[in-house]
Amino acid sequence: MTEWVAFGSFAVALSVAVVAMTRRSARLLDRIDLPPVALLANTAGTQVVLGVVVAGAAWLASVPLSAVRPGLSTEAAAVGAGAGLAISLGNAGLVRVFDWAGVGYESRYARR
Repeated sequence: MTEWVAFGSFAVALSVAVVAMTRRSARLLDRIDLPPVALLANTAGTQVVLGVVVAGAAWLASVPLSAVRPGLSTEAAAVGAGAGLAISLGNAGLVRVFDWAGVGYESRYARR
């Protein structure tokens, strides 16, 4: 039998822990300067570890595969990928427009 309450509770606790660790690491990164490749590697590694932890929790709670793998059509995946690409390109374009116009934005989010 699937332990939905246990799995849901674990997922919420893990989410809270990730947000707390993200805020602490943001304060730490304000004090040190890491190259973008190191930040990307850290993010990718963290996502892999969290994915494995959540998959393990789902396995322990007997969550059926059909609950976590809804039938996603190729068309829906293409629309999602296209929307993500459009948002990314729009964001990059707006940064350039703001720089060109001399409009300031929050400097701690700017590329270094």
